[in-house]
Amino acid sequence: GFNRVRIPYHPVAGKNGKGRPGVPLPQGIFEFKSRETRLHGWLLREVYHTDTIRSMSVVSLVIPLYNEEKNAENVLTDIINAFRARHIQLTVIAVQNGSTDATPEVLSRIARDNPEVLVVAVPANRGYGYGIRQGLAAAKGDIVGYVDGDGQVAPGDVARVAEGVLRGARAA
Repeated sequence: GFNRVRIPYHPVAGKNGKGRPGVPLPQGIFEFKSRETRLHGWLLREVYHTDTIRSMSVVSLVIPLYNEEKNAENVLTDIINAFRARHIQLTVIAVQNGSTDATPEVLSRIARDNPEVLVVAVPANRGYGYGIRQGLAAAKGDIVGYVDGDGQVAPGDVARVAEGVLRGARAA
């Protein structure tokens, strides 16, 4: 499937007290908690991470757009902002799916202003599924998904599901 998790292997992790040799050190931003106790007059602080809340993984989100000149800008910027708010690294693959309106120009402008947007052009519309497949072929993320380009799915919901996948939730 498309849900791959990379945890690097560090054979020298034991140097400088940063872990045991051969123990993989996870990448990402973690939520940390600490607990203090006293033992024989010493103050001990135990620090541990409770959950990985952000991964260094990249989410690739394919969004096919056919004659969506009126919706494209709002849909893409809302998705981008929802992922930015959750600090999730995102690549949007905006598939210009053979549109006959101004959608190609709108997508070009959005891609120019947002480095996380990649436009895949399909010269003639060959159907919704074909557009999605073309976008999936261009996706390089560790986690890959797609969403309709007409704004029917709330961007916050898409980002919440992606965050659940990054956390390792079975059902987000």
